[in-house]
Amino acid sequence: IEKKYDLALRKSIVSVDGKIPEVSRLPKLDISTDKNELLQNGKGTTITYKHPKNPLEVNIGSTVKYQIKVYNEETTEGIVTEIHDKLPSHLKLKENSELNKQYGWRQLENNVIATNYLNGQKIAGQKENNILDSKYVEVELEITDKATNGEVLTNIASIAGQNPNTDRD
Repeated sequence: IEKKYDLALRKSIVSVDGKIPEVSRLPKLDISTDKNELLQNGKGTTITYKHPKNPLEVNIGSTVKYQIKVYNEETTEGIVTEIHDKLPSHLKLKENSELNKQYGWRQLENNVIATNYLNGQKIAGQKENNILDSKYVEVELEITDKATNGEVLTNIASIAGQNPNTDRD
């Protein structure tokens, strides 16, 4: 029997300038959306991650703290070896941030930042009670002067390396 695993990543705002949003933006997992048990029998990824996506107000120079959480949606353990975050021009890695040092963030080319903080940390497979294991990192980004009034700022993180190398989807 071939073992499968499926790692999923979610990035959420934790705070803006040290203030936590009134409504938490951290995702709540809803496995009830897996009506056909596709996840449990290995035929699909159907977990819903519920969290508000309405824009939060920021200013040039604001510090936005994100949590990047990796979930294992399958039954076989997996390891994330590296996470990349492609930043748009209006966001940059906050300089002299103790948090960024703690999680080992580094600047790559093309405004991509990376960390291998989770490398070697096993993310267990899903348990019979549908509880998903997860690991997370945090990062502080700063709003640059390239941001314009009324603009919606977005950026996307991704899993750049994992072990085993072949994810189910």
